[in-house]
Amino acid sequence: MEQAIAELTPEERYEKRLEQERPVLDALLSWANEMQGKTAPKSALGRAIGSAPFLDFASKAYRKKARKAIHQV
Repeated sequence: MEQAIAELTPEERYEKRLEQERPVLDALLSWANEMQGKTAPKSALGRAIGSAPFLDFASKAYRKKARKAIHQV
């Protein structure tokens, strides 16, 4: 993908990356939220799913940081 977008401006590359990553992150968070009630909280999967709110926060922070970095270029 990076080769395909190399000629774009930083803002356009950011938007293209978001188009690719947003559905994947949204699907992961949706699955984690669905599984949270079906999984023992102290199991390995339960602990991983328990970090899903953090993953949501982290993905939003990543997007915000990426946007800020683009505007500084």
